[in-house]
Amino acid sequence: MGSAVVWEATRTGNVDVYVEYSGTVWANFMNRDDNPGREAVRTAVIEYVDQQGMKSLGLTGFQNRYALAMRRDRAEELGIDSIEDLISIASTLSAAGDLEFFGRPEWIRLRDLYNIDFADKLTFDPSLMYTAVAENQVDVIAAYTTDGRVAAYDLLILEDPRNSLLPYDAMLIASTRAAAQPQFRQALAIIENGISDELMREANRMVDVDGRPIADAVEFLQGQL
Repeated sequence: MGSAVVWEATRTGNVDVYVEYSGTVWANFMNRDDNPGREAVRTAVIEYVDQQGMKSLGLTGFQNRYALAMRRDRAEELGIDSIEDLISIASTLSAAGDLEFFGRPEWIRLRDLYNIDFADKLTFDPSLMYTAVAENQVDVIAAYTTDGRVAAYDLLILEDPRNSLLPYDAMLIASTRAAAQPQFRQALAIIENGISDELMREANRMVDVDGRPIADAVEFLQGQL
């Protein structure tokens, strides 16, 4: 299901619980285009979820947000640690994103806050996007922070000192009917803050890089809780 569909299904009680991202609620449902910071976004989103007739059962512990990333050796060669370091040279570099990134509010906000643009902006299927940067076909990509290929390809996540890219904390949203059941809440409590970015990145790596079945990644995460 898409976010809008599963949101409504949970609100009406047809779905008991699902994982949503704070940035998705903030931008898509609350229609906010600012970024007051991770904590402020989380607090406002949790309050909004409750106002919409659902219940937030807590954060899972990881976030999967967009972030600009480069090959570590390429970043070191150019002296790049943060997006600010790109300002003077972005117009000479090529960048790649998934099929949506360069049309999303995140890119527009980043572009405007840092007043930068790239010489080339290419779109790829995500798997090909990581291959492109790993093989030096592009300089920068819009990576996902818990993607296993970040570590597999030794990519450097660039700092974002101007908070251009929204936080995307994974959170459990439940219907009010399900949330009212103590055993239901108890069963899910083990997940709250139980999965770090590093653990999720490793689980994703098992599937996306090593080619192992999703069941192996699930078993790995269960063993960490």
